[in-house]
Amino acid sequence: MKIRLAQNTPAMDNATPGTMNGTMPNAMSGGMTTESRMNMMGLGPMIASPNLNAPVEQFGATQASMMRASGGPIPGLREAKPTTSAQGITNDIAILNSALVLEHLEAEFYARVVAADQARSFLQGRQRNAAVTLARDEAAHVLNVSEMIVKLGGAPIEKPPFQFPANVFLSPIAFLQLAVELEENGVGAYLGAAPMVANKDVLNFAASIYGIEARHTGLIRFLLGDQIAPRPLEQPRTIEEAVANAAPFIVKDIVMPAGTG
Repeated sequence: MKIRLAQNTPAMDNATPGTMNGTMPNAMSGGMTTESRMNMMGLGPMIASPNLNAPVEQFGATQASMMRASGGPIPGLREAKPTTSAQGITNDIAILNSALVLEHLEAEFYARVVAADQARSFLQGRQRNAAVTLARDEAAHVLNVSEMIVKLGGAPIEKPPFQFPANVFLSPIAFLQLAVELEENGVGAYLGAAPMVANKDVLNFAASIYGIEARHTGLIRFLLGDQIAPRPLEQPRTIEEAVANAAPFIVKDIVMPAGTG
């Protein structure tokens, strides 16, 4: 599939999965393509069907789920105003739409895992609880990011169709392995985009999601028996790297809409 990014980000029309314009190594897999890494892990072929998707609303992605434990709104969500230049707002909208693709991907993945577990009961205890929690959080992130884009005067990108390896709906280990790959990609994307964000309220908002994505990664690593924090510093990823890493899971070409100033 092909992905064309919003203005001021290079196109990926000629890129293959795991590369940017055919030259950039895949940051998520240490130089290997995402599909090659999944094959090494024994995750099996991609499937777009059967459709195990469940409505994100069932995971509690309501206004209540957007509130912090303290009872206040997510930082920046209600306060964001287009106080920067028109070009800065356009760039921020483009960055948020790139993030929205990744949030849609994660939300769809966890929704399908939960639906598959409801049908087959292939998860146990903490694995099942984690899947439901992750599905709820990512569904809320989709709504949060979409609302922020609208507040800035932009149009949220439509959710593309996704495909996933078949084994992630059968094997708890396969589910957790792919989950940590997706979460690490999101963490790196938010960190890498931070210096490019013009609006401080958008930056504050994105940081609040970054923190949750990092917690997700730690939880999944714990369930896998891995180090919760395998390195002292997080590794930033460019928007191009992060979206390229997501490309194998997206079924058809998508065009990232530019914002309006």
